[in-house]
Amino acid sequence: MAEVRPFRGVRYDNGLAGGLERLLCPPYDVISPEEQQALLGRSPYNMVRLELAREQPPEDEVYRQAGVIFRQWREIGVLGRDRAPAMYVVRQSFTHGAGVRERLTILACVRLEPFGTSVLPHERTSEGPKRDRLALMEASGANFSPLMALYRDSTGRLSSFLQEVLSHSPDDGCSLPDGQELALWVSQDPALTDMVTEALAGSPLYLADGHHRYETALWYRQRVRSMAILSAETGTEAYSFVMMGLISLDDPGLLVLPYHRLVGRLAPPAFTRLRERLREVFRLEATTATGPEGLAAEVEERSRKAMTLGLLGPGGEGPYLLVLQDPAQVRRLAPSGPAQVLAGVAPWVLHEAVLRPVLGEAVEEHVSYVHDAAEVWQRSRTAKAQLAFLLPGLSPILFEAVVAAGQRLPPKSTYFHPKLPSGLVINPLDGML
Repeated sequence: MAEVRPFRGVRYDNGLAGGLERLLCPPYDVISPEEQQALLGRSPYNMVRLELAREQPPEDEVYRQAGVIFRQWREIGVLGRDRAPAMYVVRQSFTHGAGVRERLTILACVRLEPFGTSVLPHERTSEGPKRDRLALMEASGANFSPLMALYRDSTGRLSSFLQEVLSHSPDDGCSLPDGQELALWVSQDPALTDMVTEALAGSPLYLADGHHRYETALWYRQRVRSMAILSAETGTEAYSFVMMGLISLDDPGLLVLPYHRLVGRLAPPAFTRLRERLREVFRLEATTATGPEGLAAEVEERSRKAMTLGLLGPGGEGPYLLVLQDPAQVRRLAPSGPAQVLAGVAPWVLHEAVLRPVLGEAVEEHVSYVHDAAEVWQRSRTAKAQLAFLLPGLSPILFEAVVAAGQRLPPKSTYFHPKLPSGLVINPLDGML
């Protein structure tokens, strides 16, 4: 099953680069243009200069420039490589709702295998993001941000590993502008890292975030192999692994939020048919919610009893509630056996029972994805958004059932919050692990 190993990570030298609060950035796919500019202003060494290589045209030069900057930062000592292989533990403390949560992540390298063996996916991917990440990986020879995967700690050994590591003072940490508190531990004790490797050797990993980057890493490995015709592999080449953040499915801080849907650019006949199809699948109900937070909360609460979505019409018409009329109707669309679990997943039902029957393969041309309910509310009032759907989150139990059944959900079906930041640890892909 999964082969998990320690690695010699590349990390910031805080004496030269400054504190992590000025250096870290989110993963590339959640950085808005406005946030990118704010990150660039925090420090000349902010990770966004590598993670989101979009500072200056022409397009085909931005990846090469990111690779040049990465090598320069290593040469001048802003980034340095750890002397011994390690696993890294990250504690993220964050506010959600009225309370504070903590989530623990183990950063390690995982051997690349085709999907469905040791690493199980849950979302479909598209070609554009994979080409983008491949170009950056080829130019830099590194993973700048970790993927996120979930595991079952059936033996309790991983919990013991985390307890031992957290009994010591953290090696680094910071407070981020969004209110998060980060702490980082570096575990170089082979007895401890072996405990993680052995505990996960018989278990699959459920990929939560980073499907495009995982498939890109497979592409990258194949390309390197094709250029190394005369040399035999040893099995420990760094390019045969990818950096992952590993989180327990039982972690009380594990939070799976939804991506909401905005639908636009529909011709009048398609728009009419879509509204008709909605009425065939869902029952329209009134709501007392007067804002995005109230509507999102009501959707979550009502979905505990029956699948419920929030709906905003053209020009912000509404809001309304959409309540699934006939679960049996949806179950008939799902594959038989364990895959019947899909009938209980709101993004899948909206995609397969409503959007795809009307729009066919053109769904992605008309749908955009937003994880913030307030942004959905605001954008629904523009001429570009004809319909907006607020979806409930996916429980970790339902997530595990979908992945264990070998099923993939539509793109942007889950938003694991908070994201793992880019820049805490970098995984170089040259040499041996």
